[in-house]
Amino acid sequence: MFETMRAKDGRVPLLSRHLGRLREAAAALRIPCPELAWEKAVAELLGRQGLGSGLARVKIVLTRGVLAEVPSPTLLITAFAYAPPPPAEFAQGWKAVLYPVPRLLSHARWKTTSYLSSLQADEYARERGAEEALFAGPDGVIQEGSRTSVFLLERGAAPVLVVPPPEFRLRSVAEGWIREWWRGQGGRVEVRPFTAEALFRAEGAFLCNALMGVMPVAGLDGRELSRAPEMAERIRQALG
Repeated sequence: MFETMRAKDGRVPLLSRHLGRLREAAAALRIPCPELAWEKAVAELLGRQGLGSGLARVKIVLTRGVLAEVPSPTLLITAFAYAPPPPAEFAQGWKAVLYPVPRLLSHARWKTTSYLSSLQADEYARERGAEEALFAGPDGVIQEGSRTSVFLLERGAAPVLVVPPPEFRLRSVAEGWIREWWRGQGGRVEVRPFTAEALFRAEGAFLCNALMGVMPVAGLDGRELSRAPEMAERIRQALG
């Protein structure tokens, strides 16, 4: 299993949320999760790599290690410089396609290295000139993107932020933060199923992950969507 995190100026703002998901996955998969002074370890690594200022990508990888009667997990933490998409790309948004194969993995809620379905979906999107592929269940309900979580903002006097049900998708760190932030702004959040058609009726549809932040969806399967780039920018600014 692994966590990919965004660091800024030597620290990971959402570190505790990432560690919470890592520990949850480790417990479910019966892998002991080492307890470290995580904040100090990440800061020291960033410093040694010359990444104490600016943006960086930090990855934690935890494996079961050598199979033995007594577990001996392997832990790896890496850090590299990170360049986010340029402002023009955020303003324009990403084109997406529906991937025709549902993601029906029992472990989808955890960030494991079983990434074949995501890689296949990525390739499917690229072949069609899109930046992201969306998974939907057999009933057409949107689950998530190959690398992102999906949410939408419903039109109305008081727009509602809608996220898909948690089944068969990753428990997104970025989405969890966004939901709390939206409630803190006085907004309402609803967790309920929606299909692709709901994206076309929405004020805006968005993709998010902890590294990139929030990206508007500009179109789906060649059809344009209403974009709300100012909303995405508000969230990115709040995320830092």
